[in-house]
Amino acid sequence: ITSLQNSIKGYELRLENRNAELKELTDKSNELHLDIEAKRRRVQILTELENSMEGFSHAVKKVVSESEKGILRGVHGPISKLISVDKKYSVAIETALGNAIQNVIVDTEADAKRAINYLKTNNAGRATFLPISSITSREFKENGFDDIYGFVGIASDLVNVDKKYETIIRYLLAGTVVTEDIDSATTLAKKYNYRVKVVSLDGQVINPGGSFTGGSVKQGSGALSRADEMKNLTAEAEKLASEIKSLESKLSEIRKNIEEYTERITQLQDKKEILVMLKNSENAKLEQINAKFDANKSLLDKMREDYEQIVRMSERYEEDIAALKAEEKAQSEKVAEIFGGEKRFRAGDINGNNAFSEEFFCDFYGFDVFFVIIGSAHAAKDKS
Repeated sequence: ITSLQNSIKGYELRLENRNAELKELTDKSNELHLDIEAKRRRVQILTELENSMEGFSHAVKKVVSESEKGILRGVHGPISKLISVDKKYSVAIETALGNAIQNVIVDTEADAKRAINYLKTNNAGRATFLPISSITSREFKENGFDDIYGFVGIASDLVNVDKKYETIIRYLLAGTVVTEDIDSATTLAKKYNYRVKVVSLDGQVINPGGSFTGGSVKQGSGALSRADEMKNLTAEAEKLASEIKSLESKLSEIRKNIEEYTERITQLQDKKEILVMLKNSENAKLEQINAKFDANKSLLDKMREDYEQIVRMSERYEEDIAALKAEEKAQSEKVAEIFGGEKRFRAGDINGNNAFSEEFFCDFYGFDVFFVIIGSAHAAKDKS
């Protein structure tokens, strides 16, 4: 029973630890589910904004819409939907592109004219079109930027884009350099006599000629930031989903362990109860045996006392018998002597010729014996 109790305590401790793990991992899983749901909702909102082209002009929206319907051919889409930028560069590139981020890339000049004509005919607003066939970029001849503290890179080199759009991106970002902050931007612009456009990572601009443009920038408000946020959130959600899957596997294993431990504890407790019942039964039998033993012991003690008493009585009787035997022997000797005296008395003269005097016989044997002998002698004489 003690061994079973120790086993039960061991399983109960394991069960307690597993329940603690289950609670901890369940709480963590719930947090991850909330986090992933928040990210997915955010992605959904951003996707809806992208699909509705939130932030784009009415003209750009109409051109893209008609292109999707097949009415306008050769339309690739606005710049923001055709490029990607690392998150840390997105504000700088959006700032450098400015309104050009909504420029629409088309295959040819004819495609651009058809789109413009559509907007004009339908009074749908204005848009800028960038024909792949006609756009060229000038060579950026400035160099030596790497030696300047805070230099990040040439703006066009920080953009990820399909090769067929590279010329257009160089055209839009011609002569634009990205720096860490406005101080390094000022240093660089001054060194190159304000011939280049410099944009800091936080969106402050020093224009060619020396003008400064800057202030606060709403994070995540631009089209590139939105696309980048969607990409990051989707990746984070996938990572969270992987973590949740791993957690669910651990939770499943823990729940299985808890079920096994609970079942094992129940089995051991049932076994313990049976053993306790058997023990109680055996204890009851043992108590009965002990009671009988005590009763028999009392009887045995009484018998032992009786036996000892009998032995003592036997010893006393033996002593009495020995005394009686001794007395009997003495009496026998005395009787023999009496009968010997009787013969001698009889042999003598009963009238006085006896060798033994009456006085002597009486003194020696007593009056009772003397008279018995006398009576016996006279009876014998009369018979003869």
